[in-house]
Amino acid sequence: MTKINCLTDADLKSFKDLLLDSEYLDFKSLRFLENSVYLIDCDLLISYNSKVIHQLSHLEQVDYELYLNAWTALTNIVFSLIQQKQNSVASHILNQLLTIDLPQQMAAFKIRIVFLKKLLAYRESGDDREINAYLKSLTEIGLSNLVSELLDYWDSAY
Repeated sequence: MTKINCLTDADLKSFKDLLLDSEYLDFKSLRFLENSVYLIDCDLLISYNSKVIHQLSHLEQVDYELYLNAWTALTNIVFSLIQQKQNSVASHILNQLLTIDLPQQMAAFKIRIVFLKKLLAYRESGDDREINAYLKSLTEIGLSNLVSELLDYWDSAY
């Protein structure tokens, strides 16, 4: 939130090593990942993204909360890549995420993913009509809280 990195270099290195070395992600590592993606460089984000995607089915079977944390981490990773102007990588990951079936109760993640795709398209074209139409349709079906969250993404991307 403050964009100030309070972690020492040694702490950040320990965290990166923990995520890369552990066979399975646990609650603590997923929570830290989802909240610290903005401190991690692009190459490591891509590695973590692959690791999380690879473990999604395992996490879904083991613990639903871990599964939710994994999806939050994935959407945060993509958004961090968008902020780092890594548009092609972010687009590739979003396309990958769109192919994964989500339970109905997690539809908000699919909405976020589609929004991030539209945010990338807006960044490429500068035309905000499609993204505004998407936000309007979400508002019309009663998802104004989610729209507010998506607008925060949009505001902090620029």
